[in-house]
Amino acid sequence: MKIFVSCLEGLSYMQIAVIMAGGTGSRLDSTLPKQFLEIASRPVLIITLDKFINKLDLHRNCAVQGRRPPLYEDTAREDNDAMCNFREDLFNMVYVGVHPEYMEYTHELLCRFYGENHGIILICGGENRHDTLINIITHIQDNVNTTDKTTIITHDAARPFVTDEIIDAHIADIQKYDCCGTYTKVQDTLVYSENGNFADKTVSRQNLWYVQTPQSFNLQKLIEAIKLLNQEQINELTDSCKIMETAKIPVKIIQGDIINFKITTKEDLELAKKLY
Repeated sequence: MKIFVSCLEGLSYMQIAVIMAGGTGSRLDSTLPKQFLEIASRPVLIITLDKFINKLDLHRNCAVQGRRPPLYEDTAREDNDAMCNFREDLFNMVYVGVHPEYMEYTHELLCRFYGENHGIILICGGENRHDTLINIITHIQDNVNTTDKTTIITHDAARPFVTDEIIDAHIADIQKYDCCGTYTKVQDTLVYSENGNFADKTVSRQNLWYVQTPQSFNLQKLIEAIKLLNQEQINELTDSCKIMETAKIPVKIIQGDIINFKITTKEDLELAKKLY
């Protein structure tokens, strides 16, 4: 049975945040994946989630899931009208995709920091990022009544310093475009090396951009694009916007920020601790 209530019948859009937390953090050489390491007693995943939870419409989230909102101090209301007073600038659902070995661990973290009725939907991840995304999309298809205007905004759990401005830009622009990506202009001089020992030539940086997340999608268009992929294209995927590129769907550039870096190495983690 799909999740749906009467006050959503006239709702033409639905905005879903998706946090990708399925990595094992092998490059960090840690016993815990990087998204669970703590900065000032707060796990990286939770710091990242805070940015999206702050933009979660609690009443809309609960209406979609068919329950009343948790008794948050500033949101507790009893009237049904409030449940249907939805806002376009907020998310109505938040998903987290997690490695199978850390499902229980993540559930405990969510309850610890957000309470038993946190409303976050935890999904078992796959063998890689793309498989995790597919698992989340499948859950949405099976459990939520979506429309052709339903959007998802995906973000790396290991990018805890994403700004409100970047998230707001995605929320606004994905209602106008089928796909949006976050990018920063390359400022460094780049060289190309065939063998890794000698620099063969300097590469023009004029049209080059660094890739960040969030990445946002019209859900229906993303599903259609995924169906067009062959196995070789799936194997070559490094991020989800490549799916849309392969389907010849334009990717709108949203300006990123140097602070929105991904924690990948020990040095990244140390920098994050200094910045938080």
